[in-house]
Amino acid sequence: IAVFSSATAHSVYIDGGSVGNSAATSITLSGLNHIHVGARYSAGVRGAFFDGQIAEVAVWNAALTAVDVSKLSRGFRPSLLRPQSLVFYAPLIREAVDLKDAPITISGATAARHCRRVG
Repeated sequence: IAVFSSATAHSVYIDGGSVGNSAATSITLSGLNHIHVGARYSAGVRGAFFDGQIAEVAVWNAALTAVDVSKLSRGFRPSLLRPQSLVFYAPLIREAVDLKDAPITISGATAARHCRRVG
């Protein structure tokens, strides 16, 4: 999980534990109209593909706390975590569907078993 708390405060969590924080690079997210999940997109080219499984993709317009991240890592359903701030949610189980009605295009992905969810 990547959390952008401000333009200069970023945190990354793997399996619910904090892996790192960064204040070195200033990034301001605004006008987000597309995302690439599982690949890096640079200069019009996708590359550096993620070699693993991604069960769900969710985007909130508020910074998640360490407690929020811990809940998600234990299987808490993203649609129940801060639903008022959830702007995109796609459980990638069997088929990709955005439950917040945003357009979604999937390429190069296959269905995988999903972990147990709580809530």
